[in-house]
Amino acid sequence: MLTVSLLDFSVELLFEIFDNLDTQTILKTLRPICTKLYETAKAYHRYKVILSTSSISYTALVKHVIKPENITSLLLINSNRMQSDSSMSFSNLFQADTFIRLQELSHRVTQKTSYDCTLHGMMHPFETPFWLPDKQWLVTCEYILTLSELNIYTKPIAPRDEKIIIRYDTSPSNGTYRLLTKDCSNSTQHTFLEKEFTLDSCTVTNAAAHILGAALKNNTTLSTVNLGNNKLVHSAMFLLNEIFNIKNLHTLRIRCDQFSVQHFAHLGSLLSRNTSLINFSVHKNQISFEGLRLLIVGLGFNETLETLIFEDIGIDGSPSSQSQPNGVIEDELAQYFAKILNVNKAMKTLVLPCVRHSAAGIQNLMDALKINTVFYILNLDAHGIDSRGTKFVADALKKT
Repeated sequence: MLTVSLLDFSVELLFEIFDNLDTQTILKTLRPICTKLYETAKAYHRYKVILSTSSISYTALVKHVIKPENITSLLLINSNRMQSDSSMSFSNLFQADTFIRLQELSHRVTQKTSYDCTLHGMMHPFETPFWLPDKQWLVTCEYILTLSELNIYTKPIAPRDEKIIIRYDTSPSNGTYRLLTKDCSNSTQHTFLEKEFTLDSCTVTNAAAHILGAALKNNTTLSTVNLGNNKLVHSAMFLLNEIFNIKNLHTLRIRCDQFSVQHFAHLGSLLSRNTSLINFSVHKNQISFEGLRLLIVGLGFNETLETLIFEDIGIDGSPSSQSQPNGVIEDELAQYFAKILNVNKAMKTLVLPCVRHSAAGIQNLMDALKINTVFYILNLDAHGIDSRGTKFVADALKKT
């Protein structure tokens, strides 16, 4: 019987065997056996390498043993939550123009700490002549909000079951940010967001807000934004600014219990200057009375809103809850809402927050309603209107 040793195989045949082995097996198991396998591993030029921050010693071995020109596929995984997100970046580990055989590149960052750079900063090393004019590769970076995960790749990686992905694509002229959403008709595909964007149940750090802001700023098709109950880590102000910078925005719905008095004051300021928004609503929010007041003050300067809705909101610190019979502050709110109707001649629908108004407060609202010629829906449900207030409502309805 003929006995054939592995060492009798030609280099070409050994290469074929290596093609079916992972890099770690080649380097740690076969390479140390003998001189022939050592030299074969050194000459092998189809390495598919996976490097992770969880194995620093193996990363050092790969850099020491394998020449960059012998790597055809490279996956970098930064899963160490204590290190900076740049610790395993491609540009920090390698010199790009030495990867003459590289066919596929992926870089995954699954770190949960806040990022010190944006997608553009991560992509800058791949916008050089080596990647674009020379190799003619367009490198893509995706940021998954719900996971705080960055993926950089030259070929699409396995589809993710995530609703919102922010994608940055390099190009020879200028990189582009885009928002993607899960395609309901095809669970394995994501499509570009066109009309409506919903951000809900996400942790949005300051850096994540800048990434999202860049995508929103470049979007020319979005018209509706739904801001759900997210955890906004020092990013609410910036995120609101970017939302209001959307060119064709006409509908904004907000449901976020984490908004403070300052956030609602800032939102009111943005609304006071906005001229494109048509529909604005606040749903299922717990709002401080002062925050509500400052929001409404800002709305009193807006002249273009057609629909304003406060639906199912809880009000903290309301004088009504403190059994103050005079309702002075509630009547102050009524005066602000009356100003909205007086100033904004486009207003057609107004659903008020559920606070008790005195007859004087209702009178202010009804007087404003009489002079608004386009208004046709006013919701006063659960406002505790007394008999005097009811008369003011009836009188206004006769004259509208």
